[in-house]
Amino acid sequence: MSNVTLACLTLLFSLVAGYPASIGFASAPASAGSWSDSDFWCLLGAVILQLLNLATQLIGPHVFERLKHARVVGDTESLVWTWLIAVLAVLCTSGSVASYGLLSVQFSGWLAFAAQVFSSMVQLILVFRE
Repeated sequence: MSNVTLACLTLLFSLVAGYPASIGFASAPASAGSWSDSDFWCLLGAVILQLLNLATQLIGPHVFERLKHARVVGDTESLVWTWLIAVLAVLCTSGSVASYGLLSVQFSGWLAFAAQVFSSMVQLILVFRE
């Protein structure tokens, strides 16, 4: 499977996943949520797991010798894109927590969804780079 096909599949699945996510956004309150909402605690749990996933993929190969084959070294373009998209994922992930209680539940959901898309892009780059 070519990289172009993978990029197209990523876009397609992101768009398909966006439909149910948009229904959730539309039904979410436009006001800020409460730090004691059950939805906030679910969001916080998902954020912790998402950050663990990114850390495992990006830092794990540099910490554990047996994972050295998964290191992103040598290919500057892959390295730059991987870290750039990973930073966007971390910013969106942590921003979703802050925006839940400070801005709006809808915006928080949008940021959480964007973070998932960015995380899946990082995973695809790491798995299918040449």
